[in-house]
Amino acid sequence: MSISVLVVLYNSAVNDVPVLQTALHSQQVSDIVVCDNSDRKNDNAEQAACHNITYISMNGNKGLSKAYNAGVVRCRGDIVCVFDDDTQVDGDYFNAVSELTESSQKWDIALPIVMTGDKVL
Repeated sequence: MSISVLVVLYNSAVNDVPVLQTALHSQQVSDIVVCDNSDRKNDNAEQAACHNITYISMNGNKGLSKAYNAGVVRCRGDIVCVFDDDTQVDGDYFNAVSELTESSQKWDIALPIVMTGDKVL
């Protein structure tokens, strides 16, 4: 099973997004797609190209749903992991996703526990 990573940016630099750094170093990740909702001029297209990341400019903030839809169609993996630009995961995350796909359990969606500090959101 291959994993695609989709990250939506908003006024963040590709090189500063923690989940992208983790994904770039993961053997389980087959491709990375960035949808840029930024409304400020930036060099994210160039930064993405340096890392072989598929870059989609939304030409301003079009909202998460439009960015997700634009990005999902460009993902090539069997599994798509969707993140915001402030999401942090370690390398074990993609290992766990791989193990989940190899389990005999049937599932359609897997969601992480989202926390702020010690509070589950």
